[in-house]
Amino acid sequence: MGLELLQDELEKLATIPNMPNLQDIVHDTIKSCETALSIVNDFLTFDKLEGGVLQLEKCELDVQAFITNTIQPFHVQVRCY
Repeated sequence: MGLELLQDELEKLATIPNMPNLQDIVHDTIKSCETALSIVNDFLTFDKLEGGVLQLEKCELDVQAFITNTIQPFHVQVRCY
């Protein structure tokens, strides 16, 4: 199942009425899927780097946004317990 299809199905869940926290959980689940996909892509990129197929370039990084997006999926877990 592709990430886009999974995201579509999760967004359908977010429309269920009378479940106010469901939208937050769905959003965090989608972000977790995107993060997992990013990790897989990083491994593939690392393989290309080792093979000399890919070169690195410098880019700006919004550290605050990066940290916020990294810890956000754990926010819902903490609230649920």
